[in-house]
Amino acid sequence: MTTIADKALEDVAHRLHDNHDMKLDISPLTRQCVAERGFDIRYGARPMKRAVARDVLNPLSRLLLDGGVRERDVVCVRTRGEAEKMIESGRFSNAEPHSKAGGCW
Repeated sequence: MTTIADKALEDVAHRLHDNHDMKLDISPLTRQCVAERGFDIRYGARPMKRAVARDVLNPLSRLLLDGGVRERDVVCVRTRGEAEKMIESGRFSNAEPHSKAGGCW
């Protein structure tokens, strides 16, 4: 499932780069979470598109519309737990998680 999730996430990254000149940085844990959320025992990977939309595209769209990111930015997609640890450790001391991008909470 991770391969299918990787392909879907790479498509998002390419679209973001082509349309907004931004780079998408997705953590391995986020990729794994999206893969797990996009798999159903009955339907296989059919829900993957919905998981990518819910966990990555929708929050990213909100950031773009609200002006939370600009051209040439690097958009880091992390799980909520990863983001909280980064903030606690001071790596992004003035950052505020904008959304639930990355899912798995």
